[in-house]
Amino acid sequence: MKKKPTITTGDTLVKLDSLIGQLCELISTIEQLHVNTQLKRSQNCDTSLYRRVRERLAA
Repeated sequence: MKKKPTITTGDTLVKLDSLIGQLCELISTIEQLHVNTQLKRSQNCDTSLYRRVRERLAA
């Protein structure tokens, strides 16, 4: 029988921290694209959702 690789709590926390950092960068990029676009639909887009998610991730 094959044994599954052991995953420690520290490994999981490092991966989670990396994911949270990448999500913050992604949210910033999406927000900038919406703000800087020339499309009417995107100009009217409410970017407050992106800010709220980023604030919760930072907390």
